Amino acid sequence: RKDSCKMGKYRSGRRVAETTGRHMLAKVANLVKGGVMQEPTWYQAAKRSPPPVLPFRAPKPQEIVFPEDRLAKIYMRRNPDHPYEHVNASFDAKKEGRDKSRQYLFVNLWQKYIEKGMPEEDAYMQVDKEFRTLEDKNKAEREANLREKMLADNVPEWDYYQKLDRPYVMEALDWHKQQWMMNKRKVAVMEEMVQKKSELADAETPAAAQKKGAKKKGKK
Repeated sequence: RKDSCKMGKYRSGRRVAETTGRHMLAKVANLVKGGVMQEPTWYQAAKRSPPPVLPFRAPKPQEIVFPEDRLAKIYMRRNPDHPYEHVNASFDAKKEGRDKSRQYLFVNLWQKYIEKGMPEEDAYMQVDKEFRTLEDKNKAEREANLREKMLADNVPEWDYYQKLDRPYVMEALDWHKQQWMMNKRKVAVMEEMVQKKSELADAETPAAAQKKGAKKKGKK
């Protein structure tokens, strides 16, 4: 409600300003025409662009829709991780035209195939296949370049570190296995002791049973 009051206040102020501006322009025009005052410096500009006549309603601008917009929505629905796509924003990438996202390049190529007469779904599968092939190739090239750089800089490879760490890892695994076996044996011994106690309590000897019966008769 407060917001609506504020908006009403601003709208009223705008209405008063426009009405006052038109009245002032008409009054100054009459004074200039009657020779009462000299023409102000702003008079000609205000006369060429007078305040709008109320009520002033501009036509709703037409929505601008490109053919790629619908394809972009389909792409985003089928690729939910699109917000995390890498965009190369370096100066060289911009200069060479490589600063576009995967979504932009994918949708534009998809639209080109459709314009050539290929069905929409077939065009999507074709573009997806081309992009995956290119991305796998680029990934292999990056890994190869990284490996060459590591060898050139005398940086040991990951396999080398794995070979060095393997004895320590196996030793730690053996220790944990021994601890697990010890705990398992302890639990088994405790369960066996409990079982024996329960068996001794349940299975009394005949002599002990007669002795207990005699005691009960003597008490009576």
